[in-house]
Amino acid sequence: EVQVTDQAGSSVTATWAVSVDNSQFIFIDPASPTNGDGTKSNPFNTMVGISTAQGTTQSPYAGKAVILRAGTTAFYGPESSGNYRMTPDTKNPNVFLGYTGEIAVLDMSAGAFQNYGMSDTYFGQLTLKNAKPDGIDLSGETDTLMYFDWGATNRTTFFENRFENLYWYSGAGSSSNQAAIVFWNPGSMRQYFAAISNIMSGYSVSLTDLFNIRYIVQDKNVFEDSGADFVENGGFNVKSDLQYVSIRENTANVSFSFAVGLLRFLNQVQSYPNDNIEIAYNRGLFSATDNAMFLYQSTNGSPNVWVYRNTLLGNIKQFDVPGTVLYENNVIVNDTNYDGTMCGASESTLSECTILNVNSNTFSVDNPTGNIFSRTSDQVINKNGDLRGEASAYLGRVGYQITGKVTLPKPPTSTNVK
Repeated sequence: EVQVTDQAGSSVTATWAVSVDNSQFIFIDPASPTNGDGTKSNPFNTMVGISTAQGTTQSPYAGKAVILRAGTTAFYGPESSGNYRMTPDTKNPNVFLGYTGEIAVLDMSAGAFQNYGMSDTYFGQLTLKNAKPDGIDLSGETDTLMYFDWGATNRTTFFENRFENLYWYSGAGSSSNQAAIVFWNPGSMRQYFAAISNIMSGYSVSLTDLFNIRYIVQDKNVFEDSGADFVENGGFNVKSDLQYVSIRENTANVSFSFAVGLLRFLNQVQSYPNDNIEIAYNRGLFSATDNAMFLYQSTNGSPNVWVYRNTLLGNIKQFDVPGTVLYENNVIVNDTNYDGTMCGASESTLSECTILNVNSNTFSVDNPTGNIFSRTSDQVINKNGDLRGEASAYLGRVGYQITGKVTLPKPPTSTNVK
């Protein structure tokens, strides 16, 4: 039973039954001396055999969950490229879990997961390491990624995973759709995607690059300070045909340049309008002269976007957003400019530039209910982004801090697999 209470105090309770069937699990243990039958007592020691190639018969393990034991399993898919396809005809397993209390690693050097129509996909408590560039459409586009979805899928979840060694590909066919998790445009709207409590380590691409989803939660993800300067994009690449999006309590405290910051809100509109997007309680700490967040409109649409209770060190770039963008109770520390710097400098001018609704360019304790804008010299926040000095009087009302400090997630730690 679970109970959910909204900000207005209204609650709803859901109850459901869960049946347990040990036969629905497949075990892979890279330390096993033999490639067994997939049971816990006689596990496989490789991914070979758990799936079938596209266009062949259905997988004998359709509908089962794959449990990976401690150590490093070399990624293998049945396709000639090394990719692992999830399709309605083969029904290859699409639930992958690390064994509780162990660090299970998938070395993704040889391929990527590709989903062409399987719903209820789940990845949990895994370390996915060493991404390689992969072709993602018929036009020849090639990008770095680990999971690629180009189907009418619903209910996809990434929970408490660690992504390591994903670096920007700039070779032939490369484009801006490079991320650990990429959702392409299938021509219809998917529903329900969650990326919660994941860690990015060793990277210069986004965690997510999203098209065509309704109902999205990206919460408590952490970007560690171990990446290279980004070529473009941000931690989250919010692109096209997205509705009811919540990006909350994510953390980036990094010394390198994120190019466009924690969030790149591109706001393309291909088939369905972007709308109802909230960006709240995030902590994005960059250089005071780098970008912390970048919002712009490249095609038609008038989204409603709420940006509230974030703590951001760095520039906020916004232009050509014809919808409503509301900033409330944010703490923004910046040593250059807050507003208007991108007006008229967009790729295409669709509307007049929307100027950020700032109360002041100087920190003021007399404005506890609005945004606090300051310079680093004002020392409004410490190195962790926590309110300090006079500003600490507004803890719980301004910035990312709800009750002191947001507890960070604890996904699998690195095993330093080369």
